[in-house]
Amino acid sequence: MLELTDAIGLAAFTVLGVVVAGRFGAEPLWLWGPLCAALSGAGGGILRDILRVGYNNPALRTSFYAEVCLCWGFLLSLAVLFLVTEDQVLLLRVSVIVAVLGAFVTRLLVVRYNVPSPRF
Repeated sequence: MLELTDAIGLAAFTVLGVVVAGRFGAEPLWLWGPLCAALSGAGGGILRDILRVGYNNPALRTSFYAEVCLCWGFLLSLAVLFLVTEDQVLLLRVSVIVAVLGAFVTRLLVVRYNVPSPRF
């Protein structure tokens, strides 16, 4: 149940990060949208893990978490930049729904198949 609610929160904060970058007029959006998505999504996850189990949680260092936010934040930013105009509110809503569902499913798949974070 924890992983399910975590995936929901990650998906919501991913979209929220792109929305904040767009509302503040961050240019270029294709760069700042994914960064804000990663900061809001991963920041919420880190805060949750610290409050839940402490700073010694190995999932903070090994889980494929912020990368999900970066990928879906980038795709949503591109959709906002190239597909959505001011008179296409329905297309914007569909783009947000696809990003939320995509981030949610991606996170659940990462948890299911235990995908590690890349090492550099």
